[in-house]
Amino acid sequence: MGLPITLKKEALSEAYVRAVVAKAGYNFGKYDHDMGIDGIIKDVREINGGYRAVGFGIEFQLKSSWTVTFENGDLVYDLEVKNYNDLISWDGSNPAILILFVMPSDENEWLDSSEQRLEIRHCAWWCSLDGLPRSTNSSTQRIRIPKAQVFSPIELEKLMDKVRNGDAL
Repeated sequence: MGLPITLKKEALSEAYVRAVVAKAGYNFGKYDHDMGIDGIIKDVREINGGYRAVGFGIEFQLKSSWTVTFENGDLVYDLEVKNYNDLISWDGSNPAILILFVMPSDENEWLDSSEQRLEIRHCAWWCSLDGLPRSTNSSTQRIRIPKAQVFSPIELEKLMDKVRNGDAL
C-alpha cells in the first residue's frame, strides 16, 4: 500500500528543493515542528579550514499541488488562509518565502529515472507574500506567482544575494 498520496507529494517536493539547494551550494534545514515554516536555506562559508552555515538564510513554507492554473504570465494558486496569513506577517530574523512545487496530476509521471538521469516533473516557483493585506477568507486565499520566479539554483543565488544585501525579496 505505501505512503498516502499527501505524504508522497510532500516528500517529492522536498526532494526537489533539496536538489536545488545542494546544487546552489547552500545548507538545507528542516524544522521538526510545523509552526507555519517548514525549513530554512542557510548560506555556507569556509571558516578556519571548515565549512559552516552562517547567519544569512531564507525560511520557507513548502507546498505541492497539481491544481494550479497559468494566467497572464502568472501561476494562480489557492493557498490555505492560515499559511497565507503566516507568510504575510512573518517577523523572523530571516525573510520567508512560499515555495510551490507543481507536479503532474498523474502519479506515474512524477518521477523518471535511468542510468543517465533522474527527472522530477514539473517545477517549483517561489514568492514572497510579505506585506500583503491580511485575508479574511474562511479557507483559501488566491495568490499569483510570476512564472519567471522558478525556484532554481540560479534564482536561489539571486535571492541569497538580496538577503546578504538586506534587500526585500
